Amino acid sequence: VAPSPKEVLAAVLALAREAADDFEKGVQNGTVVDMGEYQDARAYLIAARAMMVDLASADDAAVQGAAEKTLAALDSVIIEVPDVAPKGTVSADAALFLSAAARIELASYQVR
Repeated sequence: VAPSPKEVLAAVLALAREAADDFEKGVQNGTVVDMGEYQDARAYLIAARAMMVDLASADDAAVQGAAEKTLAALDSVIIEVPDVAPKGTVSADAALFLSAAARIELASYQVR
Protein backbone atom coordinates (compact mmCIF):
# COMPACT_ATOMS: atom_id res chain seq x y z
CA VAL A 1 0.00 0.00 0.00
CA ALA A 2 1.37 3.37 -0.97
CA PRO A 3 -0.85 6.15 0.36
CA SER A 4 -0.71 9.51 -1.36
CA PRO A 5 0.67 12.50 0.55
CA LYS A 6 -2.89 13.80 0.91
CA GLU A 7 -3.93 10.48 2.50
CA VAL A 8 -0.96 10.52 4.87
CA LEU A 9 -1.81 14.06 5.96
CA ALA A 10 -5.44 13.05 6.50
CA ALA A 11 -4.32 10.13 8.67
CA VAL A 12 -1.98 12.37 10.66
CA LEU A 13 -4.78 14.87 11.19
CA ALA A 14 -7.05 12.08 12.44
CA LEU A 15 -4.33 10.92 14.84
CA ALA A 16 -3.84 14.46 16.14
CA ARG A 17 -7.55 14.86 16.77
CA GLU A 18 -7.74 11.48 18.49
CA ALA A 19 -4.74 12.45 20.60
CA ALA A 20 -6.58 15.59 21.72
CA ASP A 21 -9.64 13.57 22.65
CA ASP A 22 -7.64 10.97 24.57
CA PHE A 23 -5.56 13.61 26.33
CA GLU A 24 -8.71 15.39 27.46
CA LYS A 25 -9.99 12.11 28.92
CA GLY A 26 -6.65 11.26 30.50
CA VAL A 27 -5.62 14.58 32.04
CA GLN A 28 -7.85 16.79 34.17
CA ASN A 29 -6.58 20.08 35.60
CA GLY A 30 -2.97 19.00 35.09
CA THR A 31 -3.41 15.64 36.82
CA VAL A 32 -3.24 12.34 34.96
CA VAL A 33 -6.52 10.63 35.81
CA ASP A 34 -6.24 7.85 33.22
CA MET A 35 -2.67 6.86 32.36
CA GLY A 36 -3.80 4.72 29.41
CA GLU A 37 -5.56 7.64 27.73
CA TYR A 38 -2.58 9.92 28.35
CA GLN A 39 -0.21 7.33 26.90
CA ASP A 40 -2.47 6.76 23.90
CA ALA A 41 -2.48 10.49 23.20
CA ARG A 42 1.29 10.69 23.37
CA ALA A 43 1.72 7.58 21.20
CA TYR A 44 -0.62 8.94 18.52
CA LEU A 45 1.52 12.07 18.26
CA ILE A 46 4.74 10.09 17.98
CA ALA A 47 3.24 7.78 15.34
CA ALA A 48 1.93 10.78 13.41
CA ARG A 49 5.36 12.38 13.51
CA ALA A 50 7.00 9.22 12.18
CA MET A 51 4.56 9.22 9.27
CA MET A 52 5.56 12.76 8.33
CA VAL A 53 9.33 12.34 8.23
CA ASP A 54 9.41 10.89 4.71
CA LEU A 55 7.09 13.56 3.35
CA ALA A 56 9.41 16.30 4.62
CA SER A 57 11.95 15.28 1.97
CA ALA A 58 9.43 15.02 -0.87
CA ASP A 59 10.28 16.47 -4.28
CA ASP A 60 6.96 18.33 -4.41
CA ALA A 61 7.39 21.71 -2.69
CA ALA A 62 3.76 21.80 -1.52
CA VAL A 63 4.07 18.38 0.09
CA GLN A 64 7.40 19.27 1.66
CA GLY A 65 6.00 22.53 3.04
CA ALA A 66 2.93 20.84 4.47
CA ALA A 67 5.09 18.15 6.06
CA GLU A 68 7.42 20.70 7.65
CA LYS A 69 4.48 22.69 9.07
CA THR A 70 2.90 19.47 10.33
CA LEU A 71 6.13 18.36 11.98
CA ALA A 72 6.42 21.74 13.70
CA ALA A 73 2.82 21.47 14.94
CA LEU A 74 3.37 17.95 16.26
CA ASP A 75 6.69 18.85 17.88
CA SER A 76 5.09 21.76 19.71
CA VAL A 77 2.85 19.27 21.51
CA ILE A 78 5.25 16.35 21.88
CA ILE A 79 7.71 18.56 23.74
CA GLU A 80 4.96 19.28 26.30
CA VAL A 81 4.29 15.56 26.95
CA PRO A 82 7.84 14.15 27.08
CA ASP A 83 7.23 11.44 29.67
CA VAL A 84 5.60 8.07 29.02
CA ALA A 85 4.35 7.95 32.61
CA PRO A 86 4.54 11.44 34.10
CA LYS A 87 4.77 11.94 37.81
CA GLY A 88 3.24 15.13 39.14
CA THR A 89 1.53 17.85 37.16
CA VAL A 90 1.23 17.88 33.38
CA SER A 91 1.40 21.43 32.04
CA ALA A 92 -0.12 20.70 28.61
CA ASP A 93 -3.85 20.83 27.98
CA ALA A 94 -6.20 19.64 25.25
CA ALA A 95 -6.27 23.09 23.65
CA LEU A 96 -2.60 22.67 22.72
CA PHE A 97 -3.47 19.41 20.94
CA LEU A 98 -6.44 20.99 19.15
CA SER A 99 -4.34 23.94 18.06
CA ALA A 100 -1.81 21.57 16.52
CA ALA A 101 -4.60 19.68 14.74
CA ALA A 102 -5.90 22.95 13.30
CA ARG A 103 -2.43 23.87 12.04
CA ILE A 104 -2.09 20.41 10.47
CA GLU A 105 -5.44 20.80 8.76
CA LEU A 106 -4.44 24.19 7.37
CA ALA A 107 -1.11 22.84 6.14
CA SER A 108 -2.79 19.91 4.40
CA TYR A 109 -4.94 22.21 2.22
CA GLN A 110 -1.95 23.01 0.01
CA VAL A 111 -1.51 19.34 -0.97
CA ARG A 112 -3.63 18.03 -3.82
